[in-house]
Amino acid sequence: CVSLELLSLFKKAGLTNICFGIESTDPEVLHLASKKISIETVEKAIREAKTAGLNTRGFFILGLPGDSLQKWRKTLEWIKNSGLDTYALSLATPMPRTPMYDWIEENGKFLKDPMEHLYHCDCTPAFDEIVFETKDFTKTERIIAYREGMKLRHRMDRTTQYIIKTFFRKLKNGELTISHLKHGSRLVWDYITKGYFP
Repeated sequence: CVSLELLSLFKKAGLTNICFGIESTDPEVLHLASKKISIETVEKAIREAKTAGLNTRGFFILGLPGDSLQKWRKTLEWIKNSGLDTYALSLATPMPRTPMYDWIEENGKFLKDPMEHLYHCDCTPAFDEIVFETKDFTKTERIIAYREGMKLRHRMDRTTQYIIKTFFRKLKNGELTISHLKHGSRLVWDYITKGYFP
C-alpha cells in the first residue's frame, strides 16, 4: 500500500510516473484472479499519486475468469473517471497448470493453444490474441470490448500522435530499424483498420 508521504519522497527522488496493476474493477473478477485489493484502495492510491505530482498509469486485463462485456464496460466507465493519465490493456492468456487454465477448462472453451501464441518469433509477448471464450464472454464480445478499450486508451494517451509522427519522420529520413518497422507498422495498421485514432 502506498501513502502520500512515500509518494512525495519518490517524487523528490526523481520519480515521475507510477503504474498500478488494477486488472479489473469488478469484485468477482478480482476475487477469481486472487487480487487482494479493493477499488477504494486503488482510488485512494491514484489520488495520492496525483497529489504528489506523479503521472499515473493503470494496467488492466480483459477477459479474466468471471469477466463479461457488461463488467468490462463498467471498468471502462471507472477508468474515465479514475484520474489515471493512461492505461495499458492486455487480453487474459492462461499458462498451463495454473488455476486460471484449470478454470477455463471447466468453465470455458479454448480457441487456440495459449502456448502457440504467447510469444512472437522475436520472443516478445503477444497480448492481443483471444485464446479462449466463455458463455458469459464470447469471442465476438471480447473483440468488441478490446476495441472499445483501445479506443479509450488512445484518447487518453498523450503520446499516440507523437508515436505516429515519429514513425513517419523516421521512415522519411531512413532512420528506421527492422524493430521500428515491425512495431510501428503494426501500430499504424491497428489505427487504420480498427479505428484507434484519438
